[in-house]
Amino acid sequence: MKISYDARGLAEPSAQAPRTATVARGDDGVTAVFDAAELTTRQINLELRRLVYDEGIDDVTILNPGAKHSLVVGILARCRITIDGSLGYFGCGLIDGPEIHIKGRVGWSVAENMMSGVVVIDKNAGSLTGAALRGGDVVVLGDVGGLGDSMYDGALYVGGKVTSLGVDCVEAELTADDDEFLARKLRIYGIEPPAAFRKFVCGRKLWNYDNLEPAERKLVL
Repeated sequence: MKISYDARGLAEPSAQAPRTATVARGDDGVTAVFDAAELTTRQINLELRRLVYDEGIDDVTILNPGAKHSLVVGILARCRITIDGSLGYFGCGLIDGPEIHIKGRVGWSVAENMMSGVVVIDKNAGSLTGAALRGGDVVVLGDVGGLGDSMYDGALYVGGKVTSLGVDCVEAELTADDDEFLARKLRIYGIEPPAAFRKFVCGRKLWNYDNLEPAERKLVL
């Protein structure tokens, strides 16, 4: 298929939400599904935001994402998003609240600057997974290239191999609460658990909240 747009999503300032989603109302609430195969990055994100914000739908499935970059970014709402396929770079960044299930693999920088929520990835994840993580939980069933660089809070769970750890990302002991959380999430999505999970958190060596700049001191003192 010939791509006639900027795949980075930079050349569509006047794009509109395509309004191609199918909306269903059932006993469990309202759900929406749309096919992203023929949509640009910007159109996919606009359609998702229309459904979540304008229509108030809290269960959305995206089909055929085609490993496009920068999808499902900046979602600041409690909702469930299922991505039926793989993502490229910078997926699910800058999110605060959603629960996202990716039924494939992801490229660099998934869940970067995530504030809260849950991201579950069925397969492998690239480098800078969970970079600058501020909160929430990221679960990777497969291998990870690089993990948790400059994370401040939250937790990263990996079922496969980890190539390297980022600055201030350290391994932690799994607790009973972690085991319960992982078992519950995998049960919800019908996923077979790996042989074992490893947990990674912030080492807190980058926490410098007491070292205020002079201008900041004037505001708070």
